[in-house]
Amino acid sequence: MQKTLIAAGLVAACFLATDLQAQESGIYFGGALGLTNLDEHGTGFAESLDLAGASYTLDIDDNDMGWKFFAGYQFNRNVGVEIGYTDLGSADLDYVVTSPADVTGSASSDISGFTADVVLAWPLADRFDVFAKAGLVFWDADLKANVTSVGDFSGDDDGTDIKFGLGARYAFTDQMSLRLEWERYNNVSFNKNDTDMFSVGLQFRY
Repeated sequence: MQKTLIAAGLVAACFLATDLQAQESGIYFGGALGLTNLDEHGTGFAESLDLAGASYTLDIDDNDMGWKFFAGYQFNRNVGVEIGYTDLGSADLDYVVTSPADVTGSASSDISGFTADVVLAWPLADRFDVFAKAGLVFWDADLKANVTSVGDFSGDDDGTDIKFGLGARYAFTDQMSLRLEWERYNNVSFNKNDTDMFSVGLQFRY
């Protein structure tokens, strides 16, 4: 139901904008770099080991660098739509099992996806505004793992889920702006975890 409402909002924004006065309308594009937290706690894997009565240690690194490219259309200073591609980085897991058998291994999952958002902005000054965005992420996750005495294996998963975010934008010139953003990607990855991205980027108006 939530995905349907988001999709309907994307379409509605396009039609509503035809009735709005076109102030500062036009195409824009840009890119950003940031820090991601993939919130990978290894809970599913740990639960499996617990059920087997195993003794183990886990080392999880779920913080990484992410990046994205985006393009959008600003109907006026308050309403816009945006599409993009985001790479959320990877989460790495190392483990050692000491009982009932000695086993070591590692796994790494990479997450990326295409996005579509409605963007609503509120001007606070002539060249500064804050904005909120909500939409969908069409994500893909790739897993690579290694288990001692077993070897390498891989897998993949994908899905469509909700994303949203908040940001601020400062226009250096009429064509170039600095963007600071926080975004939440819901239920992405194999364990359906939420992923956060804090980014800084540049936006160019065409």
